[in-house]
Amino acid sequence: ADVSGEGSDFSGVGNVIGTVTNISIRSSIVRSSNGIETLIPNSSFLENNVVNWTYSNARVRQAITVGTDYGTAPPHVAATLLDVARRHGEVLPEPAPRVLLEDFGADALMFCLEYWIDYAQGADGRQIASDLRFMIEAAFTDAGIGIPYPQRVVHLHAAEGTTVQPA
Repeated sequence: ADVSGEGSDFSGVGNVIGTVTNISIRSSIVRSSNGIETLIPNSSFLENNVVNWTYSNARVRQAITVGTDYGTAPPHVAATLLDVARRHGEVLPEPAPRVLLEDFGADALMFCLEYWIDYAQGADGRQIASDLRFMIEAAFTDAGIGIPYPQRVVHLHAAEGTTVQPA
């Protein structure tokens, strides 16, 4: 049966993730977001774990992680990230986006922006994530929030007879 169009399930079987476009007696066709169609024996649906992203609801939570300078106040970062998410037209207002302070990293405070999208409305998860990253970079620049580079301390031990000269 051809199941393309509205109501098709966005699923993952093994390493194949995509939309089920056709189901026959022996196999099903799954079309990836790259347009590649994979013929999957129906037995794989019984023998492997199947993740159905849109089984009962096409709304899916996504997340972006970003690190910021330690000198920036976490509430300022959280407010900036939430503002970015609310300005993107395909991020759902409900459930509301949220920001988590995930970790005190070696070089940065690590934040996670969680947001919801709706595959039934034609959302492209990778494109939305990319849009948000561009928007975050611009908003951080405008707000004076730095994204740090990894910092390392290097210890040099001069061997006997080695001369160090300034460049």
